[in-house]
Amino acid sequence: MSRTISPSGPRSDERPATRVGTAHVGCSGWHYQSWRGIVYPEALPTSAWLRAYTARFSTVELNNSF
Repeated sequence: MSRTISPSGPRSDERPATRVGTAHVGCSGWHYQSWRGIVYPEALPTSAWLRAYTARFSTVELNNSF
């Protein structure tokens, strides 16, 4: 993103500079029956869902408290 600052100073609608980083997108699980036919092929066995999930998402939330 390049910025041009006018002689009168920065414009009030300019956003502050942002840091560059990596965002990992995932879900709070991967074993949702409603995803069959949408995220997972109809014929894919549930035992293969985690592998299929990892082909689409780079992370998953694991809740160990229950």
